[in-house]
Amino acid sequence: MKFDDQCAEFNPKKNSTNPGEQESLFDFLSRENSPNDSNQSSAKKGKNRFEKLFKFSKSNKPLQKSGSMIGSTYAPSINTYAPTINTSGSSYNVDQETDLASFKVVVIGGSVTGIYFSKMLESTCKKKVKITIIEPSANLYFKSASFSGIMDSTMAEYLFIPLSKVFKYSHNTIVKNSVVGVNQEYVETDDGKNIYYNALIIATGTTYPTPCSLSNPLSGGPEKIFIEYFQKIRASKSAVIVGGGSSGVELALRILKERAIENLTIIHDEPLLLNENYSESYRNKIQARIISQGAEVILNDKAKLKNEINYGYPLKGRWLASESGKMFFTDIQFDCTGPIMANSQFLKALNTSQNKIFDGEKKFVKVNRYLQIIGYDKIFAIGDVNNIDGIKCISRSRSQSNTVVETIKNWIENISENDEIRNIPPQIWGIDSNQAYISIKNNELDEEKPNKNYDPGLLNKSLVSKGNSEIELRKADDIKYYYKLLGLYLKYLGSF
Repeated sequence: MKFDDQCAEFNPKKNSTNPGEQESLFDFLSRENSPNDSNQSSAKKGKNRFEKLFKFSKSNKPLQKSGSMIGSTYAPSINTYAPTINTSGSSYNVDQETDLASFKVVVIGGSVTGIYFSKMLESTCKKKVKITIIEPSANLYFKSASFSGIMDSTMAEYLFIPLSKVFKYSHNTIVKNSVVGVNQEYVETDDGKNIYYNALIIATGTTYPTPCSLSNPLSGGPEKIFIEYFQKIRASKSAVIVGGGSSGVELALRILKERAIENLTIIHDEPLLLNENYSESYRNKIQARIISQGAEVILNDKAKLKNEINYGYPLKGRWLASESGKMFFTDIQFDCTGPIMANSQFLKALNTSQNKIFDGEKKFVKVNRYLQIIGYDKIFAIGDVNNIDGIKCISRSRSQSNTVVETIKNWIENISENDEIRNIPPQIWGIDSNQAYISIKNNELDEEKPNKNYDPGLLNKSLVSKGNSEIELRKADDIKYYYKLLGLYLKYLGSF
């Protein structure tokens, strides 16, 4: 796929006052929207088309009305960070050669989804966009391969990919911080700075039980917790996997393949392992395979975890009771019941009684067919953090990223006078399952002010036909892809 020529370059004119300089995009837009020279002395100059579209001035400051910020729920602090163009002395500023980057995109989360999206957007739109990633960690944790790491701890270090070479263009940056609040104009970081945006991407993912999520992966070295798991697995004679969904089945297959534990039990609350995202024939096949290799499978039953957030860690022997009355002791336990919570708490100001963006107690974010958070045209939620049902995997996160990249590309290319973003049609995501279709339909019904462009026929047409899904144990290709994407080289892939 070629991205280099998807955004046509802006062709500036020579600056009349200084022949050695070229006019900026802002000057071009102002000239196009300004009165004729003969009328300039008497005519009041109006907002240029960039200001009308994005509510920002040349200096990227929000336009003021009656002393307050338009569309803001609270006033910017004295530490407001609004990067300007053609200034020097700050690593966040854009120099003369990159003054086309007038469209500001903020990405919250240096996750697998956030990094892929940022790379594709930069490759597609080059200097026409300024990308800021906000991420507190210096590394990307490749959590989808965490079970590989606990079975072979020598591979653990490769799950942490440095974020030192994300961008090609120097005006794009990573801010090493956490986000504490979001409104419709800017993002507030933990150090009190406000970062303004024209489009905001939420790619923060979700928190899972250990080892799929690590609260502080760099304490004592990233391999420490994986060594602990590896040693405990090798020393254990019995184990229980709570949850027979995709992660539970993957872990069971790895343990059985290595013959690492003599007595393995899986507890699952459905009549077959996995769920409706997989075909019944595949579910029967995978269940028969696991049973034939010696595992005990307990179906239509649930473990009593007493609301434990991270059951099974720290690693030790425990008694476990099921709702049907079964009791058993195991040396090690794995919580594979799914995500604990979506990483979306900083969006609480957007969750109103009229527009409820959170889905349930785990606070997954509701999105429409365009992957926009319901009720907010400029804010997208992609990857695991949104509430779209179905298999949440890397291929889905990439397809959602590509959809939003195409939307932003269209916005940049179709800026016109007296227009607004909501009037430029966004890209519809290619829905990948019936479960996803139902999620989006329900989300759009919950939207306070549904988009006038919603058409049930369009949503039906966007449903992409997919082949039968299966559990994939080998993660080498995905890990290698992300190393290459970030300009790094990984030769040894071992058990991945």
